[in-house]
Amino acid sequence: RFEWLTNVDINGESISPIYWSLKDGNTAMVKYIVADLLTIRADREMYYYGREVLFDRHPDLVLKLCQECPDVLLDTLFQGLMWHSKEVDNGQLRVNYYIEDLYCDPKKEPDVWKQTLAVLVTEGNPAMFHHPVAKKLLEVKWRRFGRRYFLVMQSVYFFILSLFMIGHVEHRHECSFQPLRYVTGGLSILFTCAQAFICFSHFKNGWMASNHVFFSLRVPSWISDTSNVMRLVSLFLISMSSFFDCCDRDERWLLGVHNEMYAVCMGLNSFAGIILWGVMLQSLVLSTRLAGLTYTLGLLGREILRNLAVVLVFVFAFGTALTALKQEHCTQFSGAVTYLGRFVLSIEQASMSTVDPLGLFFLFVFVIIVVIGMFNILIAQLWGAVSQVSEARTGFAMQHQAAICIHMESIMPLSWRQAL
Repeated sequence: RFEWLTNVDINGESISPIYWSLKDGNTAMVKYIVADLLTIRADREMYYYGREVLFDRHPDLVLKLCQECPDVLLDTLFQGLMWHSKEVDNGQLRVNYYIEDLYCDPKKEPDVWKQTLAVLVTEGNPAMFHHPVAKKLLEVKWRRFGRRYFLVMQSVYFFILSLFMIGHVEHRHECSFQPLRYVTGGLSILFTCAQAFICFSHFKNGWMASNHVFFSLRVPSWISDTSNVMRLVSLFLISMSSFFDCCDRDERWLLGVHNEMYAVCMGLNSFAGIILWGVMLQSLVLSTRLAGLTYTLGLLGREILRNLAVVLVFVFAFGTALTALKQEHCTQFSGAVTYLGRFVLSIEQASMSTVDPLGLFFLFVFVIIVVIGMFNILIAQLWGAVSQVSEARTGFAMQHQAAICIHMESIMPLSWRQAL
């Protein structure tokens, strides 16, 4: 029966009825076949369950269903990989999860990014992680290795951050801390090279993915995660600034010929500090509620950036108009843009004494559109976004944990993965 449902011979060619139905868009037939294969049957001799035959014949079934009919993936495939007991014991119902094929044996599938958890992250959506089978799969991998390896990695970067705060921020001018800065720079170079090696390994293995930071270009999968990009950039900046001697400098030196080099060094430190602390935010993934908070903050940040982009266009437009009229503070385009930007941020009050009627009209329209209109629209959008993410936050938190598990597994040797 299982062979009939998974293999059809047509003119000597072996064809899968499931894939054939998917290609024809016959979702009902796909659902029927998968449900029939995952129905547990029994006779006097043994039990019959088509899970092994199904996945042996269709190793990429989860990917196909996730791309073409996710409803069948959740309601039929995942549901068929669970068995519920009819008896209730102390208010609890026993459930068996048959997720061996979803866990993926590295001997059969060494490519981390073709495993089920990776497919759910790259091709699925956060709502899929609400299903009990996806939760159990993530729970097993997170407890076996994901959480442990993630904590080790975060501890290393927290140690570098501590050294950075002491040697580059609090005591940046004291010569006695120069060796500490050298140590920090050496560690940064070491871990920068380690990440470069990981990127090269992923590129060699063909593990490539898109990252919106690089305008959706295909990059090694390790830096498809924005947090790993931030780690790499921060370590690179620390490596550059750690070997610049800026200890025991007085104000006369800072005002001398070396002040530009010193400003560059301090600029690198400031950016590195912000990025390193930003990397520490990823530690919130250890708590589902706090990880959901990062999702909310990211959503709000995207809404703010979209509105600021529109505001910037209006600033350029009205800056051009005021520059053409040669109004006060607006004799040059750059000065006009700076003036309007400071006006939007309430840093500077508009001067009406020397503004002619047409310039006053432009300022009035600018205030109506940007200061009143756009910011009220932003408030309404933020309110609507927050009210809609309550259900998505938990799914995002679990999807984020799953992504971390995948990245941790991708840097593990194959022998370690097989041992797990």
